[in-house]
Amino acid sequence: MNPRPPPYLRADPRLRVAVFAAILLIVAIGFAALVHTQSFIAEVTDLARTSPERAAAKAAGAVSVMAIILAIVTIAAALYLGRLGLRTWRHAAFPPPGTWVIRDTRVLTGGAARALGMALLIVAGVLLGLGVALPIAVSRLSERLEATPAAVDESRAALPHAPTFRRGDA
Repeated sequence: MNPRPPPYLRADPRLRVAVFAAILLIVAIGFAALVHTQSFIAEVTDLARTSPERAAAKAAGAVSVMAIILAIVTIAAALYLGRLGLRTWRHAAFPPPGTWVIRDTRVLTGGAARALGMALLIVAGVLLGLGVALPIAVSRLSERLEATPAAVDESRAALPHAPTFRRGDA
């Protein structure tokens, strides 16, 4: 007698198209951010020659915005994984009932699924902690970054032999 084949969750073709479109959108946004970041860095570098304090403040503001965006994405991922992990643990099945998948997926059941659910909950907790800690750490770093130009000027005055570097120096 053959053992019963494991259950499979059928793929949703519409979800596959939506995920592909989302990936394309994320790549386009990433490319635009990369192009903008390169021009922003050049702008801040030029500003640093005339006004290091304003350049540091502008760079700190940009870093803060990026940290907030990253924190939002990290917290959202933590919430999703936490919900998935909890549902997996409760139902002792992965993927849990009602989950949409982009390809046919064998359903893992029993103790292995519960262990996976617990692992997802742990990962979600770590991501949540990182998502909360990131803006706090960046805020403290920004405060130091804004204070850096004065400290750099003081150290240069104390060490007149300190080298200075300009764009194009190798």
